[in-house]
Amino acid sequence: MYFSKTNSKFKVLSVLLILVLVIGVFAGCGGGAAAPETPDEETPVETIELSLSTMWGANHKFVTTIVPQWNEYLMEATDGEIQITVYPGGTLTPAGEAYEGVVQGISDMAVVSYALTRGRFPVIETLQVPGIQWNNAMASGSAFDEAMRILQPEEHADTQFLFGFSPGPGEIQSQKPIRTMDDLKGLSILVNSGVAVDAMTLLGASPVMMPTPDWYEALQRGVANAGLISGEVLEGYRHFEVNGNYVTATPFMYNMSFGVMINHDTWSKLSPKAQEALQVRPDGLLELFNELNVSAYALNKTNKDVEVIYMTEDEIAKWKEVIAPVMDKHLASLEEKGIDSEKVYETIQQLAEKWNAEFPDVNPYLKDL
Repeated sequence: MYFSKTNSKFKVLSVLLILVLVIGVFAGCGGGAAAPETPDEETPVETIELSLSTMWGANHKFVTTIVPQWNEYLMEATDGEIQITVYPGGTLTPAGEAYEGVVQGISDMAVVSYALTRGRFPVIETLQVPGIQWNNAMASGSAFDEAMRILQPEEHADTQFLFGFSPGPGEIQSQKPIRTMDDLKGLSILVNSGVAVDAMTLLGASPVMMPTPDWYEALQRGVANAGLISGEVLEGYRHFEVNGNYVTATPFMYNMSFGVMINHDTWSKLSPKAQEALQVRPDGLLELFNELNVSAYALNKTNKDVEVIYMTEDEIAKWKEVIAPVMDKHLASLEEKGIDSEKVYETIQQLAEKWNAEFPDVNPYLKDL
């Protein structure tokens, strides 16, 4: 019998087609067939650990309370994208080098006390010049944070500013009473900013500038017998052991600004969601130092007899008149740098008025002493 090549090929193809159909039927009926892959399943997010340098020690409430709460918020807000690893006590970068440490990438982030690097942050330093009254930590911290967003100083352009806060106004903590300007004559007093050096010199004192962590030894050894500082150091740095027999309220003499910032390269690698979350100031941070001041002054009082001194309005006016040249000199230096000093000063004055009205209690932590 004769078969053409065409018929032969046709039969082979027909058999192959039948086999494919049969296999398909049995495969479709099989109960053990694997479930199809779901293309929409999300890949788990790898958490990015951001290093945070701070001058405060491991037992400071910023480290023990604020950072853990902050991490809980960040974990939820970013779906686990970022977490903060804190390096306390200046172990990653010393307090005076914390900002440059962020610029150079030694740490991803830092808490910076701007007063420790005189001249590096001229616009921010305006908030620290004596002469402007700040009622409490909430008022001064809110004003600084808003000032940064309004003024956007060029001096801060080499990092990404996240948020600001403050320990609030400071007092003169001393081993002898300071009631008038005459009591300052020749007084060796510790300060932690250059503008405070200028103001105290004009008032007749002998200021000694050094980082706050070094104050305890200076007070213990008698290098100084007073300090212009916020109350929390009495507990945080245990100054109640060596100082604080007298406390003179001076809400117009001292202010400090703390900022948290992040390295630009690190910032650029984060998602928009993470960037937004990092710019939210942690719960409790604005009030933190007000609470620390209350606790510290209460501790100080339990260890000694303490006298709180409130100067008369006439005396305060005398002090303000004497120290006025410090602000004048500072504003002139801004102009020399090409900075609109009038805009800076008016903005800060307006913010002081706004936030002092929002938080009207003056030195609230001294009321029960």
